[in-house]
Amino acid sequence: AMGRGLPRSKPTKRAAPTMARAPLLAVTLATLICVVSFVSVHAVGQNEHFAWDFDLSLADGPPVWGGTAKWAVHVNMTDYADKSLPLWQFAYWYDASDPSAPQDRYDHGPGNGDEVCKLAAIKVGDPCTVLNTKDGTTYVLPNPSTSTCCRVVLPGKALAAILPRWLANVGATDVGKDTINGVAVDVWQAQGNYVNYYAATADGENRPVRYWEKKAGLLKQWDFLLDTFVSGDAAVPASTFAVPHACVNAPVCGK
Repeated sequence: AMGRGLPRSKPTKRAAPTMARAPLLAVTLATLICVVSFVSVHAVGQNEHFAWDFDLSLADGPPVWGGTAKWAVHVNMTDYADKSLPLWQFAYWYDASDPSAPQDRYDHGPGNGDEVCKLAAIKVGDPCTVLNTKDGTTYVLPNPSTSTCCRVVLPGKALAAILPRWLANVGATDVGKDTINGVAVDVWQAQGNYVNYYAATADGENRPVRYWEKKAGLLKQWDFLLDTFVSGDAAVPASTFAVPHACVNAPVCGK
């Protein structure tokens, strides 16, 4: 895995992810102005803001997040830190075409126990969208979209889109090869607030297969559903990350 070049984003004809159990946030150009953290599923790599290059053709060491700049996928979430609602699915979109200002979005399905959704005035377990925009703002709103929206502000904690090279930024180490969900993977270990692991396909494309850690001994894990993985501009249009009108001048969550 060390030293292997990363592929450039390649559009595919497969449709972008849609949630089977809940409608996605409506993002039409007519209604919109245009989401990880290891605190929750929303601030991966946000404690490490280092200078780095983002040339997918020349990248060395650990893979970039998702293996390419723009991609989308469905994820099976396991979070036993939330004992009441530990299992759910979400649709995830990511765009690091501007690596200095990545953006991502989570459409959490019903029955979710997401920590960030709980910060908003949304009934626990109801579908919820978390949008992390280029300027570092995190918006939370019900899914499907309504007039309710708030901004997440956590003193001393950075909630923003995942940095594309967070593994390299924290000096992640290659801990070998494995097979996860029937897929051959390269596994990387990184030290954050907890020991984090990330597995990507060992076929040279570095698509995401699994991320996991244990918080106070309790498993938190993303299982990426590779049959839903898509990449490129056609799969992840700019409108995906448009800020809904309801979020303009939105209040701080909980205020």
